[in-house]
Amino acid sequence: MSRRTECVYLLLQTIQRVFFPQQSAIFALAAILAPYLFAPFLFFLPFCFLKNRGLIRIVVLFAFCLFCLCFSPHFAAASTAPSGAQQIRVLTWNFLAEKNSRSSLRDLLAKQKPDIVALQEADWQGIDESSDLLEEYPYHIYRPDQGAPSGEAILSKYPILQYDTYSGGANGTWDFQRVLWAQLDLGHGKTMVVVDAHPINAINSVYGCFYCPQMRDRQITEINHFTMGLVKQGENVLLVGDMNVTDREKAYSSLVQGLRDIQVLVGGGSGNSWGLPQTNRFWAFERIDYVLSGPTVQPLYLTTDCQAVGSDHCALIGVFAL
Repeated sequence: MSRRTECVYLLLQTIQRVFFPQQSAIFALAAILAPYLFAPFLFFLPFCFLKNRGLIRIVVLFAFCLFCLCFSPHFAAASTAPSGAQQIRVLTWNFLAEKNSRSSLRDLLAKQKPDIVALQEADWQGIDESSDLLEEYPYHIYRPDQGAPSGEAILSKYPILQYDTYSGGANGTWDFQRVLWAQLDLGHGKTMVVVDAHPINAINSVYGCFYCPQMRDRQITEINHFTMGLVKQGENVLLVGDMNVTDREKAYSSLVQGLRDIQVLVGGGSGNSWGLPQTNRFWAFERIDYVLSGPTVQPLYLTTDCQAVGSDHCALIGVFAL
């Protein structure tokens, strides 16, 4: 667990025990919104410059120090590929097809030029009609008759050796299939397995319950279990997608167990990837999209492209060496 996550949990566990001892949902939501709980202190900032406002200054200074301790900016330098290593460029994006146009996807791919594309909430019929995309990425899984889960798509410049879905675990774990994986032939005797996942949202996903993460958390545990099984088989593995969990929730630990969070290793900035672009075009609010890797894949660089039009998610673009 990261220093920031530990700090948030220590603070919010104390608040929960005192004020909300039986309301775990309120505690969890407070963890999700933790950075924004400091925003009201900005209201008091102008008063700090008035005379005889020592108490206000102390409170604001304490809030500022606590915010910096828990949510200090993340700085990570890009890594350098070993001499002769093969580099692979990967993009993942919740496309939000029902509100987005195919031109947005074309523009993004033309700008970022990834070798491998993993989409969530994609429109398979739209992809089917996009002959230029299919020529650019001649190896692809996205159609229902291929067995692709609804909204899941993997487009690749590398040949696909095998692919399938995963929905293992106990009964009641899955509402429908949410994991698509493909083993890609990178050439030179190298392969990589890309796991494209999109677990259920914890918000308003259960009738009569605003925040119910139980099914999402079970799905995240199973996604990690499946991915770690591939790692133990000696595969070069990337787990990507819209995971519908922030890095301040307990389920984040289950998601990344045994894997490496590429944002933490080589990503710049906050890594926030979800927001409300119709009301806020300047920054994303939360980090719920991820690129994770097994130990044999060396991350070189990760960036978040929030200029992609039409979706409320930013795209994540990572470069890796093998």
